[in-house]
Amino acid sequence: MSSFAAVKSSSPRSSSSKATSVSSPSRSSNGNDFLKDVYLWRKKKISLSILAVSTFTWVMLEVYRFNFIPVVCWVAMFIITSMFLWGNLTRLFNREKPAMDVWEISEQFTMETQDAFRGKLEEGIRWMFRVGAEERWFIFIEIVVGLWLLSMAAGSCSFFLSHTSV
Repeated sequence: MSSFAAVKSSSPRSSSSKATSVSSPSRSSNGNDFLKDVYLWRKKKISLSILAVSTFTWVMLEVYRFNFIPVVCWVAMFIITSMFLWGNLTRLFNREKPAMDVWEISEQFTMETQDAFRGKLEEGIRWMFRVGAEERWFIFIEIVVGLWLLSMAAGSCSFFLSHTSV
C-alpha cells in the first residue's frame, strides 16, 4: 500500500466524501485551488492565455521598447471602446442589454482580500523589525546584501521603468 493510500484510508471522512474530495478540483478549502490548477496547467486554456499575454507584454516592452504606462492605457482604451460598442450595438439591433452583474465585486470578497493583504503586510513589517533588531549581525548583513543584489538584478530587467526619459 502506498503512503498516499495509507493517508487516504486513515482519514476520518466517509468513503463517499473521499472520492469526491480527491478527484474534485473545484473544492475550495482555502481559495487557492484555482491558482494551483492554473499553475499546474490543469486549466490549460487559462494557463496558455496567461503565457501568451505575458509573452506579448514582454515583446512589447523589451523588444519593441514601448513604455509600460502607454501600453496599459491602450489596453484600457480598447476594453472601454469594446464595451461601449457592444452595449450600443445590442441596443441598435434590439437585443437584450448585456448583463453587467458578472462584473460586480461583492463586499465580502473585497473585505477578505483587504484582510489578507493587511495580514501579509503586517507580517512583513514584523519580519523587518525582527531582522533589524536582531543581535546577530551576520544575518542582518546577509539579508541587506541579498536585497541589494536582488534590486540590482531587477533594475536591469524592470518592466515598469524601462527605457523612460526624464
